[in-house]
Amino acid sequence: MRHLSALTAVALLALPLVADDAKKAETKPKAEAQTAPAAKDDDSPMVAAAKRANRLGKTPKFIITSENLVTSGGHFTTTDRQSDVSRVAPPPPTPAELAKKHSDEERARAERTAAEIAKQREQQTAATRERRMSEEAEAAGDVYDTADPAQSEHMAEEAAKKLQEQKPPRR
Repeated sequence: MRHLSALTAVALLALPLVADDAKKAETKPKAEAQTAPAAKDDDSPMVAAAKRANRLGKTPKFIITSENLVTSGGHFTTTDRQSDVSRVAPPPPTPAELAKKHSDEERARAERTAAEIAKQREQQTAATRERRMSEEAEAAGDVYDTADPAQSEHMAEEAAKKLQEQKPPRR
């Protein structure tokens, strides 16, 4: 019993939709028949595109054709070749897209700048470290050039004691 009532409800709800589709199918050939005699092979691509557009299914009050322009006194020019009208230029970018693109470029620029600064600092610290090591080696003289490590360690300890004796004690 439930199946029968469900099937009947579906059929009753679908009936208006099927009738509406049939009505639309009947009206379409009439609209095409009205525009078909007006369409000619010698129309420009712009006129043909306007006719194909069929703005919201309305029939136009006035159709511009090459014959109308010549007889109504409009300005009319022709060319040897026509560009393809079907290609449409992309829409201009929205402010949100421009802002995102701009922020991405700024972020990339900031990352590059930060990387360059870090590289320069690393090079400066390496150069400073090498300079200090060379200055210390020159100040120490031949202490590190001796063959006996114990003797060089003894000399380093004596130098450290002298530095401690020179400094006044803290109070």
